[in-house]
Amino acid sequence: MSLSGASQESLDKATGEVAKPFELLPTGAYKAVVKSVSKYTNSFKNTEMHFVFTMVKEKRDLSFATDIGLTLKDGSENGGYSDRWKQFLYAIGMDESELALSNEPGERRSYGKKHVTEEIVGFEGTEIIALVALRDDTAKPEGEPYKMDNVVTAILNINGTDITGQDKVTEFTDKAKTTPVRKYKSKWKPANTAPAAAGSTAEMSSAGF
Repeated sequence: MSLSGASQESLDKATGEVAKPFELLPTGAYKAVVKSVSKYTNSFKNTEMHFVFTMVKEKRDLSFATDIGLTLKDGSENGGYSDRWKQFLYAIGMDESELALSNEPGERRSYGKKHVTEEIVGFEGTEIIALVALRDDTAKPEGEPYKMDNVVTAILNINGTDITGQDKVTEFTDKAKTTPVRKYKSKWKPANTAPAAAGSTAEMSSAGF
């Protein structure tokens, strides 16, 4: 084992090249495949659902701005949770009965903690349209990592329609012409004043606008 902690086998295979940082995507509609869908219990004992989508051409994995919880703070059921699930089923063109839970648990890191996940399977390789926003976190100064990022704001079926049957691609891309970058303010604080916290102050609507 070297000083770096890497194994000799890994060092022998290393090329010396440094991975290039990913390029931010312009706000727009992208063909994607569903990579994973998982459920886990967060630190507040609330069930959350996490989606990962791979942009087909761009080879980028992106998620919604935030995971969504099953219940609200008052204990009532969160309608947004059901909306997102129905949106997903419509986008992949499948019924819930066609999906299943994997026998193998997964892992999700959220707010610095690891959580065991239940992985939903049965949709592998299904293509969808992902509406992707380019965002600017106004809480962070220029040069701060992840000041700008990409998030999925909504998913559509491969024809670009939502659960109501309406074409949302044109509406989304037209709005992107006037608002190519979405500004939001996270709870981030400089490290010398307070711990950094990820996530936006409010989740974008399920419609993506």
